[in-house]
Amino acid sequence: NSWLSRVYRNQHSKITPEIRAKMKQKAAKSVMTQKRTRKAKKLALFNARAQRVWRDGYSAISEGRTAKEQNAMLSSMQRQVEEEEDDEAMAVYDNIETELKNEVVQDSEIQKFLNKLKIEPKSDEETKEKFGLYENFLQTVETVRKETFKFWLEVEGDFEGNGKRNIQKMLKAIDGHDNLAIDFDARTWFVYNMTVKAVSNRDKLTAILQNIEKKLELMKGQEECPICLDPFTGHVPSLASVLTDARLGEPVQKKFEEAKINVEELFEAMKKDDVEKWNKVVTTTGLKPGHVLRLKRALADAQERSAPKPTHTLQCCHQVCQECWDHCKQANRNNVKCPLCRADDFLAYIAQEANQLPEEEVA
Repeated sequence: NSWLSRVYRNQHSKITPEIRAKMKQKAAKSVMTQKRTRKAKKLALFNARAQRVWRDGYSAISEGRTAKEQNAMLSSMQRQVEEEEDDEAMAVYDNIETELKNEVVQDSEIQKFLNKLKIEPKSDEETKEKFGLYENFLQTVETVRKETFKFWLEVEGDFEGNGKRNIQKMLKAIDGHDNLAIDFDARTWFVYNMTVKAVSNRDKLTAILQNIEKKLELMKGQEECPICLDPFTGHVPSLASVLTDARLGEPVQKKFEEAKINVEELFEAMKKDDVEKWNKVVTTTGLKPGHVLRLKRALADAQERSAPKPTHTLQCCHQVCQECWDHCKQANRNNVKCPLCRADDFLAYIAQEANQLPEEEVA
């Protein structure tokens, strides 16, 4: 198992207690940022959903039906927005891009429904239905607003410079006198003017939450997989790092430098299986067959690591690359131990698995 042997070698040759402590410290910051990103996504989702439910309710009323279902949904959403959820429950907000996109209602469609509100209903029953729906929509927006301000107090300390000042300015504008005032027009039903203001404030909250989430994404401190130790972004390896991974000492590395053999040439030789090129490498560096085997294996591993890695977020919010997650899940029957939260257990598991490999694969 090339993955397991690579992980075993990396964990035992590259990680000292000091390095692992620094990894944990950096990962702790990443965990906090991940949790806060989830909260921003949760608020953004319910903020978008509130407008979609209001539209559905108004559509139902316009068709002669009741908005009872939509009012119940808005009341439930208010409770959900305020509810403190544990890490497992909040994990559902990691990948909500498609769901969020489906909740978004186009401005043109919202304007179409708003225009219908300009005319006061003729019956008391319709008036009551539309005003009740407005009140519930407004209360949902207010709940999101309250939670957004509370959320900002939690994360404000992590922001600085123009990014921080910009969000503070946007929040201040929501509570500004000009924004709180409603311009009533005698020619339209008063509920129209109030709904326009509620929709406007909902839109402002959307912009604020998107801004906060974007900044939080940039703050994530975990840059490498704690299992294989490869960076998530991928990287072009140096010749020295490839030779080190192949356990070829300084004398051999010096011969490569003298022969002016670079890592790109070696990758090309691997790709084309260029026998002539490999013979030249052996002749100029004095590599033995075992050395060549280790070098090819190190090049293959390095080539895999050079591409950006898809990631998987564990329940504890630490991230691992998708490849390591798939291997660990398959071998450990979904009972994967976080290499940062439970480092000793993880290392024991890797050692136990590596003991079953041939000695030359882990040497």
